Amino acid sequence: MSEPYSQPTKQSDIFNKYDADVTFKSSDGFLFKLHKKNLSIYTGGFPTTDITADDNIIPLEEKSGALELLFQFVYPPDFPTLADVSLDVFIELSQAAEKYMVYIAMPVCRARMLHVTQRCATSYTTRDDESKENLTALVKYAIDHCYMEIIDELTPFLVVLPLKSTISLFPIELQLAWALHRDQWMITYQEACYTLSTHQRNCRSSNCRNSPTYILEKDDMFSFEEFDTTSCSYLGDSWKGNVGSSIKSIRKFSSVCNQVKIV
Repeated sequence: MSEPYSQPTKQSDIFNKYDADVTFKSSDGFLFKLHKKNLSIYTGGFPTTDITADDNIIPLEEKSGALELLFQFVYPPDFPTLADVSLDVFIELSQAAEKYMVYIAMPVCRARMLHVTQRCATSYTTRDDESKENLTALVKYAIDHCYMEIIDELTPFLVVLPLKSTISLFPIELQLAWALHRDQWMITYQEACYTLSTHQRNCRSSNCRNSPTYILEKDDMFSFEEFDTTSCSYLGDSWKGNVGSSIKSIRKFSSVCNQVKIV
């Protein structure tokens, strides 16, 4: 038995059914007493009668925070609200919903994940370690379950990281598509920086001559959207518009996968 299951035993306040016929133990030592009938109706992957465990307690790998939310989807109609759930607990919940095939929780978590993805993308910065960890955790969830719409939301923010640190997130069959998709972004970024620096050398505006240094030093290509172009009509009327058009023309990761006949 692995070390996490040696935690002191505690009892879940919510799942302490007097007539329960199956008991699960979280990795941090909490017991959850449930009914096999509910598990058989609302889930398709929980170990119950097919696993022999000491004292009829079945150990699970997940922590109590995720399991307490997950098991609520086994007892309708009082489902939990996920609005205030921390990101790490929510990701573990989403992974557990897929792992144990909790039918009601799976689509709920998937829909919520899209919202969480967009929120994380808005606050994402390549210089923040927590942002990187959140991003890679979300990508792993989406890849594990082939949720391409979530991957499409995340990959534009993943391309700013070095290829060697991101390629391993993808299974071998998706690595070629990822390299091709990332290459589109790199070409767009390099062309934008080149045209900007070329213009800077010839522009008569002192503000314009100083400003490109900012964009060229940034490691986040999305700073194009925040770049102040008011000091130069070329930057405001032409360059920024061209960059925006180039970004919109980049094929989504899922499209690249279809092209190379992966998905």
